[in-house]
Amino acid sequence: MTLFGKAVTELLHDRKIEYSYLNGGSGGGRQSLMEAQNDPEDYDGVWASCPAINWHPFITAGFWAEAVMNEEKHFLSAAKNQHFVDAAHEAAGGSAEFYHLNWIPDFDAESCIGDRVKGGVITKKDARVMNEIWHGPHRENGERLWSGFPPGVKNWQRIIPIGTYYYPLSLQKKVKPFILGIYHARWITGNPKERFDDINVRYLEELFDRGSEKFRDCFGDDPDLTAFAAHGGKLMIDHGLDDPLIPAGGTIDYYNKVVSFLGQEKANSFIRLYVTPGDSHGNCRGNGPGITECDGMKALMDWVEKGTAPEAIRKVRVDPKTGETLETGTQMPYRPAR
Repeated sequence: MTLFGKAVTELLHDRKIEYSYLNGGSGGGRQSLMEAQNDPEDYDGVWASCPAINWHPFITAGFWAEAVMNEEKHFLSAAKNQHFVDAAHEAAGGSAEFYHLNWIPDFDAESCIGDRVKGGVITKKDARVMNEIWHGPHRENGERLWSGFPPGVKNWQRIIPIGTYYYPLSLQKKVKPFILGIYHARWITGNPKERFDDINVRYLEELFDRGSEKFRDCFGDDPDLTAFAAHGGKLMIDHGLDDPLIPAGGTIDYYNKVVSFLGQEKANSFIRLYVTPGDSHGNCRGNGPGITECDGMKALMDWVEKGTAPEAIRKVRVDPKTGETLETGTQMPYRPAR
């Protein structure tokens, strides 16, 4: 029989459990991967969806847009930010084409200089701020701290704090990080009332370093899955390329670390990564189709119980209001660029 998630022992005490499975998304995806890393014999099959691994780097990176604007002493409005998103889509052939790309091409915000948008004209300063935000957090000397979000991936919102950062209604010329970023940063500094409104690149660098030392055991990015593989465990990971909160680049980075640690042949024997274009935060309701829980779990169970490695998994996109299926397709496993 199969067990999903935590064992409900009172219901299963008189049954023999042959296989056990764990599936979680976001924070649950991080917990799923940490189970495979830290307690490799607990489950036979693990599926981690849009996992919140690299916890400290990606959460702290939510301050990057605010730090860049403070550093440059220039506020990039939501209207201009949206124009850059739209321009990146247009350069890729339009939004429909963009949300079906298996990789996101580079785009230079300077190509928009002079464009007229609501609230003004795109300036050199606007383009510089946008390019810096896309580039992602780095030290004052240019050394990268964490990956940014590719051009065209909208990782921010107006008013609603969904995404890496947002534009609050109460502040006319300020952006704020994802709410957990503030709590996390307060844990780092030990000041429960700190606001971080004036954060700059140097202070963000300090937060990265202090947090990396303080919360290293919470990252969930240990590539040594030797014991999990020896146990016979199978691991599936998926991440939407259009995730507005957790950059898919962090999950790809983890997969590449596992491959580097174990070798491609060994990794292929027990791990599969699926990067789904256009999918949001693992919900199949974004701009592109994602892997449903039913399809993903069936693929994982067939791998564990029948030895059939999942080379293609069905994916769907549904209407968030009606649940109607809008699009279907199949997703092949991710393969590193040669």
